[in-house]
Amino acid sequence: MYDIFFISKQQNDHLLALKEKFPLIKRVSSFQEAQEKCLTKFFWVVWDDIIVNNIFNFDYVPDAWSNKYVHVFKNGDYYD
Repeated sequence: MYDIFFISKQQNDHLLALKEKFPLIKRVSSFQEAQEKCLTKFFWVVWDDIIVNNIFNFDYVPDAWSNKYVHVFKNGDYYD
């Protein structure tokens, strides 16, 4: 499993709900802070305006050939 970071200036209900399912999620205030605190090869970012679907699991592992690419997931009409 990779590190999971919630980017927000403050705690909120969404982060608290995510912590129940993923207790190791960390709150940071910026993407740069997430990069600095990351202890795994890759990491997940959840922005504070994103609601993670209840069935989503942070278990995706990219294929070896795609390790050099940033992977994004569709959020409604947008890729975040």
